[in-house]
Amino acid sequence: MLRKSSDERRKKKRGPISVPVRFADSAVISGGGKVAGEGTTADVSEQGIGFFSDKELQPGTVLEIECRDIWAVPRQFTVKWSDRIQYNFFRTGLERRPRA
Repeated sequence: MLRKSSDERRKKKRGPISVPVRFADSAVISGGGKVAGEGTTADVSEQGIGFFSDKELQPGTVLEIECRDIWAVPRQFTVKWSDRIQYNFFRTGLERRPRA
């Protein structure tokens, strides 16, 4: 199910863009872990990113996102929501984590 515009809570407007992304949770990056995959962006802003993938991601999960078409280095985001669109096809909304 796609999100309705009445549910809009973004602070910054996102622009549509469709480019490949790779992602991994922080546990995978540090050598253990569960979630790693690939997807395609739906939209991007300074504060967040939306993308499609075959993985259902749990809210609160910290992901390292690699998108060479947009950024020179990977960036960290927190999963805010993940909706099933079809069987094994999800749209996920991420919020940018502040730089340490």
